[in-house]
Amino acid sequence: PYIASIVSGLSQRNGLTGLLQTYLGYQAGELVRSGLFHRGDGTSIDAVIWFSDLRGFTDFADNHTAEETLACLNSAFDIIGTSIYSLGGDILKFIGDAVLAVFPIGDGMSAEAAAQAALKAAVDTQRAVKKWNAEHQESMNLGIALHRGAVHFGNVGSSSRLDFTITGAPVNEASRIESLCKVLGEGILISDIVAELVDGQKFRNLGAHTLRGVKNPRTLYSL
Repeated sequence: PYIASIVSGLSQRNGLTGLLQTYLGYQAGELVRSGLFHRGDGTSIDAVIWFSDLRGFTDFADNHTAEETLACLNSAFDIIGTSIYSLGGDILKFIGDAVLAVFPIGDGMSAEAAAQAALKAAVDTQRAVKKWNAEHQESMNLGIALHRGAVHFGNVGSSSRLDFTITGAPVNEASRIESLCKVLGEGILISDIVAELVDGQKFRNLGAHTLRGVKNPRTLYSL
């Protein structure tokens, strides 16, 4: 009986930890479990920010059943998640068919290593998407933006409904950069801040671009 009570407590704690990590992401789940669950709780982190979005998904949904649409969406998220988590990143949220993720800098991860990991994850994702399209005779199209900046990582929301995510200007810039993937005809766009961290990689300079709502133009690169 004594052992059973201990095992039961451990089981409940592990179950809660797994649930939080599943819905919030690994790092966010750990922070919430440790007590950061009030509005405004959080910390400032430096990270390489990933923002991706499925292109043409509205048309896909219009021409497929709800079950087929959901299956495609889950496949896309599986591909993205596998690439990100295998290289030390963490998915923070799914926004419709978009994904917001981070490769945190610190705790043994240098800025250069985080940038390299994020770039490799982006390349791996696009290769996996191409393979999935060939196997399923579909035309899934994904835009990925990589940016870097200091952001607030914590709780934001109303008094009765919170979300644990990152907020700040770099997040908005990452979203704006991704929106240019379609305009520029690129599957991966890298900001100048990330590109300068990656040694030995040849990039194509796409010039300076004005991001919607952002004062200063940002130089972007592609592979």
